[in-house]
Amino acid sequence: FRSLRRLENGRLVAQCNISPVASAAPGRSTPRGEFVRDVRRTLGDRLNQVQKIETIPANSTGGTLRVTASGVDHGLAMTWVYYLCTAPTGQQVSLVFAVEQRLLKAWGSRDRDIVSTLVFPKRPPRTAGK
Repeated sequence: FRSLRRLENGRLVAQCNISPVASAAPGRSTPRGEFVRDVRRTLGDRLNQVQKIETIPANSTGGTLRVTASGVDHGLAMTWVYYLCTAPTGQQVSLVFAVEQRLLKAWGSRDRDIVSTLVFPKRPPRTAGK
């Protein structure tokens, strides 16, 4: 688990948490419905609604699922943008960007910009007996 924070003028604009996800079979990924259920479960009582579920066309890293949700956390109106990124090898990682709703316009599409640069490490080839 890793966390990144975007600060502007000393103020927190957004936070991104990056978590590994169990690998899928090569060419496959965690099913869309399962990922959306995980998002709902993770947000729990903070969730007001899942606003959008979209599949971002595959690129060299594989496929990406993007789920946008809104709600309230510690009294702040929030938007969470969850990504499930899957490599052709089945490697997966999840990213969630948390942005206060009042800062969404300033945030723009930075989450997409960051996710578009994702590169999965090459896995060493399997050898006999391993």
